[in-house]
Amino acid sequence: MKGKKYYFIFVFVLLAIIYIIRAFVNGNVVKDTLYKDTVEDSVNTKAMVIKYENLYSSDIDGVLDAKFESGDRVASGSQIAVTYNGSVDPRVKIKLEQINKKISILESRHNENTAFSNDISKLEQEISSDLTKIIDESYKKNMSSVSLLKYSITALTEHKATIEGNTQAVSSTLDTLKSSKAELEAQIGAAESSIYARNSGIFSSYIDGLEELITPYNMHELTPSKFDELQTFDETNVRENKTSNGVYACKIIDNYRYFIAITLDEAQLSGTKVGDNIKLRFYDVSPKSSTAKVFHISPAQDGRYVVICECRNYQEGLLEQRFVNVDFVKKTYSGYKISLSALRTKGNENGVYVLRENIVTFVPVNIVYNENDTLIVSSASEENPLKLYDEIIVNSPDVEEGQMVNS
Repeated sequence: MKGKKYYFIFVFVLLAIIYIIRAFVNGNVVKDTLYKDTVEDSVNTKAMVIKYENLYSSDIDGVLDAKFESGDRVASGSQIAVTYNGSVDPRVKIKLEQINKKISILESRHNENTAFSNDISKLEQEISSDLTKIIDESYKKNMSSVSLLKYSITALTEHKATIEGNTQAVSSTLDTLKSSKAELEAQIGAAESSIYARNSGIFSSYIDGLEELITPYNMHELTPSKFDELQTFDETNVRENKTSNGVYACKIIDNYRYFIAITLDEAQLSGTKVGDNIKLRFYDVSPKSSTAKVFHISPAQDGRYVVICECRNYQEGLLEQRFVNVDFVKKTYSGYKISLSALRTKGNENGVYVLRENIVTFVPVNIVYNENDTLIVSSASEENPLKLYDEIIVNSPDVEEGQMVNS
């Protein structure tokens, strides 16, 4: 009887020890939920925009009156600028430029109004929108924008009055501005020379002096040291706010094909070759990536290379710049994101321990991408694949396949 009693005590103690050990092991099991993720193999760097730029100069000395704003698209054959003869008071020139901007806004508004000429509700919405913009620009102390928005509201208000049959409306503001423009032009002198676009593209009145130094025709000669030299030249221009070299008046940029040049060291270039499709993200211009193709890779110079990419996707605001910030995305990897400590090996297979009905199950995986302590993996077995939101075991070396783990 006494022996039986000791036997029950022994069994009880043994079960308690097993329970405590299991609780200890389960308490040390670190789990993580499986999510899908995308990782980019990319380099953030400075890029140079190399483009086909057609330069335009005036036949005479005088004051240039551009007919387009920088960044505007122009058609081949369009009159893009007029040069007035004689010397001019700078204040008169500034007034003329301001009036031309106002006329451009009013004419644009009148063209838009034609599309909804009888829709008073639409006009009122546009007026309300411009009023909101005026408040925003006023807070920013951008008074030039406020002034132009006022003219936009004037055009909309006049058009609305015309639709409502207000016969007492004063003469058109547009007519008044055109009259003022004619008076200023009379002070400046006669229009002696007009400039017409030889090609379509993006208009720019900013001449940085690099147009003839780096072109698609000589870019194969670009070296890392030459890249640095051109960047320094551009930074000096921007710092000193130079807008003309005194030889050319304006230019038109081809927006259908351009090139992006960057410098990479050997490690950054690794795995990249001519003909590869990559992605570029000009995050100062747009958060969206655009596709490009590696067009040329220069010989090495001091461990660096110039990589030139061909682009055919137009991005608003990009082509007016010379140097821009860019993410050079070599490849994109998608799959399940896990930590390196979650990776297990069974035989010759890589895998992870997954909890399936509280049982530790080995699921084989393929390693898609490995960077530091982070892995992107995919399922290696169709019969036993990973599943979104699976619970995987992380950093628990004592856990074994087939073991039951309490949730």
